[in-house]
Amino acid sequence: VLSTQEGLEAALTGAYKGLANQWGYGFLHPSANAATLGSDDVTTHPASNKADWRELDQFAVSTTNQRSGAVYNGCYKAIQGANNVINNFEKTTGTKATIDIIVGEAHFVRAFSYYWLTRFYGNIPLVLVGEYSPELLTIQKSAPDKIYELIVADLKVAETNLPNAKRDPGRPNKGSAKAFLADVYLTMAGWPLKQTDKYDLAAAKAKEVIDNKDLYGFKLLPTFAEVFEN
Repeated sequence: VLSTQEGLEAALTGAYKGLANQWGYGFLHPSANAATLGSDDVTTHPASNKADWRELDQFAVSTTNQRSGAVYNGCYKAIQGANNVINNFEKTTGTKATIDIIVGEAHFVRAFSYYWLTRFYGNIPLVLVGEYSPELLTIQKSAPDKIYELIVADLKVAETNLPNAKRDPGRPNKGSAKAFLADVYLTMAGWPLKQTDKYDLAAAKAKEVIDNKDLYGFKLLPTFAEVFEN
């Protein structure tokens, strides 16, 4: 099925689905809120059914904590779908310009997923295949520096392949890749990598987005309400 452009597009849609399955996995689930509990963005109350959230709020997460599983499963589902696109697009027939965009979106989705996973879990399995094999049962974890190498490489491909304007609302464009890369560089400059040379890269990449706000469709809005109007 991946030999056709329509099949490749369908595989990309499957990758996106990993990020949003209501109450199942991905980010349409309370588990996504758990990622913010370690900061001062939100907190939790002492009711008994909030015990897992309380662990995240207190930086004392146990191995049996159930509140981060949906993000973990969803991101790896997205990665599997993205890998299918990335590993097979060269055999796909169709319009090259469109195939390039599909591939760019796949790299963006994979980078997005690994960025969440390594910030949430630290050392994680680095999976680059889309098909199951017994070897995957014994895959070892990779340190964050290896994960970030892939994230940056993926976002650079996305930055090259994606168009200036989004294909549809909710999809990434070239400005999305640049903005996300700026955020990744900023994180790499801090814990755990502490690669302080990335501060300059983050500033430069963010400036590309700011200076081309009309081209990429990113700008500051005069009121908070306007965030929800479009």
